[in-house]
Amino acid sequence: MAIFAPLPTQQHFWWGHLMKHSLAAGVALAVSILGCAKARPLVNDPRACPDWENNIGPLFKERCSQCHSSGDGGPAQGGYDTTTYNLALGAGTTPDVVAGDGRSKLLSVLNPVTATGPHLGMPDVYEQATKWVVACRATYLQEATSVHTAGVLDPAQPDFHGTILLESNFNFGVCQKCHGQDFSGGATGVSCLSCHQGSGGMQPMVMNPDGTPACAACHASTPASGKHKIHVDGGLLAKQFTCSTCHPDHKSAQDHGLALDGSLRTGPAQVSLVAGLAALTPADGTRAGPPAWDANLQTCSNVYCHGATTADSAAVTNNPSWNAAPRPATQTCTFCHGLPPNGAGGTRCSSCHRNVVDAQTNLISANLHLNGTVDFADANTPCNTCHGSAASPAPPPDLQGNSDPGAIGVGQHQRHLVTPQLDIRGPIQCSECHQVPANVLSPGHFGPGHAPGTVAAAAVFPNVPGSGTLARAQSAAPVWDRSRATCSGAYCHGGGEPLNTDRTPGIQQTPNWVSPDSGACGATCHGIPPQFSGHPTGVTRTGCVACHGSTIDSAGNIIFSSGSGVLTTTHMNGVFDGD
Repeated sequence: MAIFAPLPTQQHFWWGHLMKHSLAAGVALAVSILGCAKARPLVNDPRACPDWENNIGPLFKERCSQCHSSGDGGPAQGGYDTTTYNLALGAGTTPDVVAGDGRSKLLSVLNPVTATGPHLGMPDVYEQATKWVVACRATYLQEATSVHTAGVLDPAQPDFHGTILLESNFNFGVCQKCHGQDFSGGATGVSCLSCHQGSGGMQPMVMNPDGTPACAACHASTPASGKHKIHVDGGLLAKQFTCSTCHPDHKSAQDHGLALDGSLRTGPAQVSLVAGLAALTPADGTRAGPPAWDANLQTCSNVYCHGATTADSAAVTNNPSWNAAPRPATQTCTFCHGLPPNGAGGTRCSSCHRNVVDAQTNLISANLHLNGTVDFADANTPCNTCHGSAASPAPPPDLQGNSDPGAIGVGQHQRHLVTPQLDIRGPIQCSECHQVPANVLSPGHFGPGHAPGTVAAAAVFPNVPGSGTLARAQSAAPVWDRSRATCSGAYCHGGGEPLNTDRTPGIQQTPNWVSPDSGACGATCHGIPPQFSGHPTGVTRTGCVACHGSTIDSAGNIIFSSGSGVLTTTHMNGVFDGD
């Protein structure tokens, strides 16, 4: 009759396949006293079964490990390392040792019939290894069968302790009862730390300050599967993400519902994207639905981190595959959004986001990318960093890099900001048509044109203090029509009283921004002479001096003064200067 250490309770999950022997009353009393005593060899056991700890491990160390070990001499021959139990079972996706299977790769290599090279002349090793793998099911320690089943240390076996822990929601209490609170041996004297020390392919037994096993006690802090590395370690496009960005926020390995990442050949991890950064919807963003993970397709969708809220048709994919091959470097930016996003702006990201990316579109600060906010240039950034040139902050080029006046972002900016060719007015201030920000981050600078699916567009004639003073002179009510690229009602183009009643045939008081008129007197803002009630008729341009001598000379030319260094005139200044 075999005597073995008893179960501490009938419910302990990994001690189920014990020998089915009936015990005499005296033996029952003895084992009840022994409790979690150190595991002992079976009585009358001839030790016919070799195990790893006492037989195979020492044999491989003597006969195999000079070639099959990793260290200063380089990687193990053939990628096979015999220095630890787990490595000898096989570290790849296909095990080298399958318990109970005589076709295991290890045995085929050692078989004298098929052996080659250095494996010739090792029939004794083959004989021992065969008995160990087939008859003894690759057991680690034969003594352990008095408490644990043979596959308790083999990740490929259903009774592997990691699998059983998973099925119990990681109730480490049953381990600690016999192996000690810190797993260093306890009543059994068998330390879990002899394997779990972070070497030989084993996870270290990392503990939290409260004495509970930490997450890293079971899987790597950066699991090797899928895209874990680029998410956890950070990469070209983003900062380091915490596990709780995609998974339930477990504080320790004993939190209920925790699942492994698959590295222990157990089951898929739980994925929870319903909160945090993944579920963020920016104020100007839209999403088709809540963020979700498809375990069958191995894809995530409607996730902020992958541009799902920008509705950008130029994105390569907003539903990335967890196991997809790495994208080409040319697609790093366009993976989640177009370049530029939604067609808004040029491809020089650093122009507007110089704290985030450099001129080569490399991230300067990963913490400012995919952080839930749009980080524009800092408050001291000059206007011509994003639009215009060294000569002027006004386009060209515009935010999309256009220089042609036929582009709505360029249009007649320069014609307004420099002395017009026809010399009818000095430079018009930007504030006459726009709200000029105190700095790049001032409220109102970034208008509705930055919303998803639209082209960047500035607000024209905004009804804010300090904007459009001249444009609204003499009760004018300027209006910008972007769809037609026209402005109307502006004082500068014949709006306001009394010029808005001028009925001179052919005048253009609603100019086109991208197809300008000639700008000549008598053809644009008013006629020569203007035709409104009370105005003299039959006057030519040279006769205007009779009433407007401070504005126009006897030759019909507008009078300019450059005393302040800037050409100024009383023409088109918001004041009627008739004599």
